Amino acid sequence: MDLTDSAADEAVDEAVARSRAVHARSPLPVIEVDLTGTIAFANPAVAAMVGTTVDSLVGSPASSLLHDDDTVGRQMVAHTLSAPPGDLTEWGRVFRHAEGHQIHVRARTAMVHDSSGTPVGVLGVFWDVSRQKEVEEDLRAAVERATVLWEHAPVGVIEGTPEGEITFVNPQMATMLQREAADLIGTQAAALADPTFSAEIARSVEDLRRGSTYMAERRYLRGDGTPFPVLVSTAVLHDADGEVNRLAGFVVDVSDMEAQRAALRAAEQEASAANAFHAALLAASPDATVITDLATGEETYASRSLQQLLDVDSAAPVQIAEGDRSTLRTAMDRARTLADGEVVEVRYCIDTEGDGCRWVLHRLTPFARDDTGAVSELMGVVRDVTESVEAEERTARALMHDHLTGLPGRALLQDRLSRAYARAARADGELAVLFVDLDGFKRVNDTMGHAAGDEVLRQVALRLRALVRAADTVARVGGDEFVVVMEPDDHRPDVGSHRDQVLLSAERLRQAVAEPILLDGRRLQVTASIGVTFDRVHDAGRSGGQEGSETILRKADAAMYRAKSLGKDRHVVFEDGLGSDLTGRMQTEQHLRAALTGRRDADGPADRGADGPQLSAVFQPVFNASDGRLVSFEALARLHDEAGTLLDTDAVIGVAEDTGLVGHIGAFVLERACAQLSDWRRRGALPSDVTVAVNLSARQVHDPDLLTDVLGTIRTHGISPQDLVLELTETVLLEAGRSALDTLGRLRDAGVGVVIDDFGSGYGSLRYLATLPVSGVKVDRSFTLAIPHDPTSTKIVRAVIGLADDLGLTCTVEGIEDAQQLAMMPPTVMLQGFMLARPSPPAELDLDGLAQPTAARRSAPA
Repeated sequence: MDLTDSAADEAVDEAVARSRAVHARSPLPVIEVDLTGTIAFANPAVAAMVGTTVDSLVGSPASSLLHDDDTVGRQMVAHTLSAPPGDLTEWGRVFRHAEGHQIHVRARTAMVHDSSGTPVGVLGVFWDVSRQKEVEEDLRAAVERATVLWEHAPVGVIEGTPEGEITFVNPQMATMLQREAADLIGTQAAALADPTFSAEIARSVEDLRRGSTYMAERRYLRGDGTPFPVLVSTAVLHDADGEVNRLAGFVVDVSDMEAQRAALRAAEQEASAANAFHAALLAASPDATVITDLATGEETYASRSLQQLLDVDSAAPVQIAEGDRSTLRTAMDRARTLADGEVVEVRYCIDTEGDGCRWVLHRLTPFARDDTGAVSELMGVVRDVTESVEAEERTARALMHDHLTGLPGRALLQDRLSRAYARAARADGELAVLFVDLDGFKRVNDTMGHAAGDEVLRQVALRLRALVRAADTVARVGGDEFVVVMEPDDHRPDVGSHRDQVLLSAERLRQAVAEPILLDGRRLQVTASIGVTFDRVHDAGRSGGQEGSETILRKADAAMYRAKSLGKDRHVVFEDGLGSDLTGRMQTEQHLRAALTGRRDADGPADRGADGPQLSAVFQPVFNASDGRLVSFEALARLHDEAGTLLDTDAVIGVAEDTGLVGHIGAFVLERACAQLSDWRRRGALPSDVTVAVNLSARQVHDPDLLTDVLGTIRTHGISPQDLVLELTETVLLEAGRSALDTLGRLRDAGVGVVIDDFGSGYGSLRYLATLPVSGVKVDRSFTLAIPHDPTSTKIVRAVIGLADDLGLTCTVEGIEDAQQLAMMPPTVMLQGFMLARPSPPAELDLDGLAQPTAARRSAPA
């Protein structure tokens, strides 16, 4: 062995160890990623940032740090791993916190090379900029508000670049110039003025670039070339680095004052031009300027009275509202400590006789100082901001309502519930809450788009509101979730008890929601699952307030989920025990999310517990009815909790559909199915013509990347398109849009099988069957299970088999569970059922036995 090389390796190892020791103590999040994209090192800071542990990060893909929606981030990871030596990359990304929320980060990454120049991995340093994102959003909103104020300002406003190019003018400015605002954008601000001012304007612009401000009189030119006098106040705007990036000017047309100013100059020749200018400026300002002597508290100068500022009768008494006087005093005390040029702002209310409260914004700054340097006088600029305050209040009220339906939102619902509790407590009454959740709403969004979904929500809101009393509350609390609060009506004993009235209303609401909705010539239909709960409140302290409202909403929610589990389109009254159902759904969702973000286990529930809940794929064989030959496997998802207990599959799929996770399950099963078939083929464990089938959800069918994902997965695992069959229900297929059907058609043309699952259980028309891009059908097991006892089901199965044969489609009959059912199947179909083989993990499948034709699996002689 070369001792020199060994010493070099030891030095490298020692350097890596020292580097990691330093990084482990660094307050900045640091990770090291090897060339496979796997995290080789993470310090506690990065684990704390994403809400997990160092052990759980090390060994996981670097892309797992990214939020699900951050596809660009994954591209950046791949780019970094292929970066040249010395390439330092800084980029912004969105990480996923363990609790599910987003973390905005900035990252600096660089490829690390060994002493020979060979790349060995990537070092990344991160810092959390989530708060910066919030500040940027607040800044954007502030800029938006400022733009609105500028557009409605009573004076002309003009904004431009440091080079003098105009980028914004408000309507008042365009009117003043008698020109269109759009024609001014992109022109030079200097061109607005009389040419005699060109040299002076050039000097002013240079001063502004150096950060100065100025006020000046100019002569601007109207659209017809006529000059007119203006008063211009110009200032600079800086970017985040303190650099000048914009110039802003406030322009007042002083044509009407020019004659008065000329007379004033003649009468007061001793007054300086500066005094005349400032007098004109104050007179033109819409604000009131006030000078206050701090020693006496008296106003020594006021450009206008508060009555004039607020446009009220000059004799009307006005005064600061009693509760705001201390607020103004505090602001004045603070202004005493300011440096010259600094400003403090305070907003308070002025009580006016007849007009009520009028809001003003008071900006205070030092005006004069005594011999000791202490502030002796303050200058205040007072502006009437009543309209702005009232607009803010209107916005706050709007936030309490749902913008789409106009119904109260969750915050206002909590307030209404609290008040209803208080009234019910005083009357020893019973409060009723109905939780309404739409069935099939996701199908509307998936098939027709969110605009159609929004219209459905608006129509449902109108129907709910129309069927309840004016005193009742209807609120929208989620995407397709509504809550109705009903208080006792003691004035209507003729319609029965309060409970009778509530249950009658629940049924009427259900029926109203189920009425079809016409949209663009199509009839859309959704139904409602309604949970009803009653709570008798004997005293306000027992369950009133937010705690009581949350409790009753959880009960109504639990009853609603029971209604869904019973078949939907019905109402269910809460009973003891339903709360555990809701808890079970929540636990199932938690298990599912944990499994989707954790390690994928292809081989079933072995070695569970250490890694938390696990998602796996099991495979159920499909056989040829004529000779019992194995022809396919159907891949199915299974979820185990952290203890290895198998969770109810129907419940898991229901939760997945309600939470939008079903697409992730489908993608997982597709990946596992193709990988498993590839492994069997590589080991020669199966005949070459055995295929694998996976189920497609509605969400996957409408995914624009479906074609790319499916064919990409096939190529990744080295199988052919003919090896894969996609199964989707009749309902999903018939509600697919044109683009989705085109995608399925392209998959079918590529060789992928497309089969209608649960055929006969949907509401489609048979006349569409020949036009759909499908290669086969599967008879719904509900018909098979009724054979041979139900003659109708037997006839339906035979009819579907004959129809498939006539159309040249394959036909699979699922649900074969006894010998009588098997014996009645013709040799032209394929068979699937517990009698033949149960779904099993790959490790538990007897592939040799399954591949041998067996008489027990033959339905009839060929």
